[in-house]
Amino acid sequence: MRRANFGAIGIAFAAALWGTDPLFRYPLANRFPATLVVLGEHLIVLPVALVLMVLGLRRLRRLAWTDWLALLVVAWGSSALATILFTEAFTLVSPATAILLQKLQPLFAVVGARLILRERLPRRFGLYVVISLLGSYLVSFGFSPLGALGSQSMAGPLFAVGAAALWGMGTVLGRLLLRKIEFPDVTAMRFLLALPLLVAINAVGGALTKAAPVTGTDTAMIIALALVPGLISLLVYYLGLERVPASLSTFLELAYPATGVLVSYLAFHQGVTWGQAIGFALIWLMIGQLATEPEAPARQVTGLSLEKGA
Repeated sequence: MRRANFGAIGIAFAAALWGTDPLFRYPLANRFPATLVVLGEHLIVLPVALVLMVLGLRRLRRLAWTDWLALLVVAWGSSALATILFTEAFTLVSPATAILLQKLQPLFAVVGARLILRERLPRRFGLYVVISLLGSYLVSFGFSPLGALGSQSMAGPLFAVGAAALWGMGTVLGRLLLRKIEFPDVTAMRFLLALPLLVAINAVGGALTKAAPVTGTDTAMIIALALVPGLISLLVYYLGLERVPASLSTFLELAYPATGVLVSYLAFHQGVTWGQAIGFALIWLMIGQLATEPEAPARQVTGLSLEKGA
């Protein structure tokens, strides 16, 4: 009997927590500017992130300037800009559509893993690609042929695809950084480095002047958004990413859109067809198979370093 890969299980669990995102983000996105919602998330997490940074100072001092550049890309790209794009997409397309377009993330992550991390493709990689594409299509459109799909404004889908690209590269660079520092360090710096950019974006855009009055429900939602699909899930995710190659991790992250569609069905009463149900099952069967792949600790894997000559 093959041993369970607890890193893979952790990533799938974290991604499933991300699937709760629409419960909180969708109502907030319809009341506040996207940039302000994302800033609120980061402010809620700020005290915990500061504590984690202080605890990891010894490790952070070992980083080269190129490592800090990678952290900045993760923070500004994956934590700030990608989340803003994704939140904005919620105001232009349905929550399910925004989540489903996020499933393009594996394409960006696999290319990045090959070019930056020099990862060899895992066994049965082709099978995983076929299952993920088939499962993703079915979850998105059921048995409908492409020609039967209606057209819609391109802005919302493009925002969602842009977020997927930034999150895909964030997976790759996060794995690279975990060769030198621990998972709480990456999580903390992802939030902390993104905060100045978010403050600047909101100040320039005048988001505070456009904000609706904040109710008790809004406060509860932003706290839940920051902690559940935010801080807690990212800590579990980076813990798992220490043990799983980025090229495999990105398939495990499909638990996010699969769970997100289920949440949209339960919370927003969006119907689910038999085709979508089959796609949902295919994705989770693939995740179950990936959960038995051997672990590959980041610090025992050689590959391209950001440092010149390394």
